[in-house]
Amino acid sequence: MVGTTFLIKASGKDKIFEGLEAYIANNSNTRVRSFHVSMTYFWIQLVHFGMRSMPPKDPESSGHTELDPFAYFLLLNPYLLDGMIWENYYSKDVLMTPTAKAEMVLPDKKPLPNLVSRDAIANPLLA
Repeated sequence: MVGTTFLIKASGKDKIFEGLEAYIANNSNTRVRSFHVSMTYFWIQLVHFGMRSMPPKDPESSGHTELDPFAYFLLLNPYLLDGMIWENYYSKDVLMTPTAKAEMVLPDKKPLPNLVSRDAIANPLLA
C-alpha cells in the first residue's frame, strides 16, 4: 500500500510538472520563460500542507459552506495568496540559481512546513 501511495503522489507531481512545462512552452502571455523545479516543488509542498491541514468535515453538517471549496481552502490557508512567501524560506542567492531551476534545492533560511513536524507539535506523544 505504501508503494501505491508513493506512485500516486509521484504521478500527481509528474502531471503538475508536465502541465506547467507545457503551459510555459505554449503560452506567449506568460512572463515566465522557463520551468523552475525548486519553485514548483515549493508550491506543491505548501499546497499539500494546506490540504492536509484542513479541519475534518463535520459529519453532522451537510458539508456545504457559503463559499465554494477553493475559496474556503484559501480562507483557511491565506499564506498561499502571498506570491513572495518563498522569501521566508529561500534567499535569492539560493533559489535564483541555475541549479535550483534545474533540480530540487532545499531552502537555506528555514525548513519547509511538513506534516511530521506539525503532527509532532500537535501530539507530543508521537514525537
